[in-house]
Amino acid sequence: MQLNNEQLEAVKHGNYPLLILAGAGTGKTTTILDRIQYVANNTSIAPESILALTFSVEATDNLKNKLSDRDITNCDLINVSNFHSFAKNIIEDNYVQLGYSSEPVIIDKDDLVYLFINKIHSLNQFKSRKYNRFPIKAIKSILSIHDQLCQELVSDKKMFKIKQECLNRISLLDGEEDELYRQIIDSIDTFKDFRKIKKESGFIEYEDMIYDVWNLLNIDSNFLLELQQKYKFIIIDEFQDNNYAFSEILNKIAINHQNITIVGDDDQSIYSFRGASSYNMYDFDCFYSKNNNYKRVELVKNYRSRQAILNIANSVIVNNSNRMEKRPLSSILNH
Repeated sequence: MQLNNEQLEAVKHGNYPLLILAGAGTGKTTTILDRIQYVANNTSIAPESILALTFSVEATDNLKNKLSDRDITNCDLINVSNFHSFAKNIIEDNYVQLGYSSEPVIIDKDDLVYLFINKIHSLNQFKSRKYNRFPIKAIKSILSIHDQLCQELVSDKKMFKIKQECLNRISLLDGEEDELYRQIIDSIDTFKDFRKIKKESGFIEYEDMIYDVWNLLNIDSNFLLELQQKYKFIIIDEFQDNNYAFSEILNKIAINHQNITIVGDDDQSIYSFRGASSYNMYDFDCFYSKNNNYKRVELVKNYRSRQAILNIANSVIVNNSNRMEKRPLSSILNH
């Protein structure tokens, strides 16, 4: 596939921050592959210093296979991974420092509920009246809130502030009106206890992985420096499916060289229930636009659909609230 002007502009952008807004069918994967190949073959960055991250295992395998067909020296040294595998590898190498009793294994929510039910006698009584009456439902609800705390990287200081605000609200309310605030307090009070139980049992959740990596980067400056020096070029696909926590981790790793490329489309963000937010793309745009060499490239030439179909899609998408301003998709196919 011959690159169009916008794709070529993205591929040959220098070692600087880059945002590629790529609508559906606009040759996004080809652009990613060509940019990685360009960096590997035309800059001083070694293949082992390239980190390419995707959202899913399937997308990772697809990218690896297509890269292997490219004319890239030592292509197999390029680090290609999905978000959680990248974090999992870091956890496995540093689990002792993070307080795990053994190399942790992933546990699902149902097994986790069972684990905590058996440990509930060691916890303080819940402040929530409903939680005390229905402990299984309580634990499921608490775990959901814990996921949010991890995804948003809520600090101990912030949790303490939230708890104090809830206590203040409770003092002003009567009867069942204070139930929500009691549940929030219980979730905050159990956050460290639940994490301790998981670590002592050698278990980990996907949300723990990201949260633990963030904590490791903040408590171990040598490890942070090691990652910063190791990865000289970072490219992330499907960035709209990224959550706040992982975005912050990547920014922390790339902060010195700022040679980071993100690819995505805020109109295709569908994983908000897992903490993903298209606002991460907007935040990236705002933060890195301070770099004089920052560039934002829009891929809008569609190779998949005819214009009549795209016109319908454009008319629907334009109504999305808080979307990034961009040109509408335009078909290159004959009408």
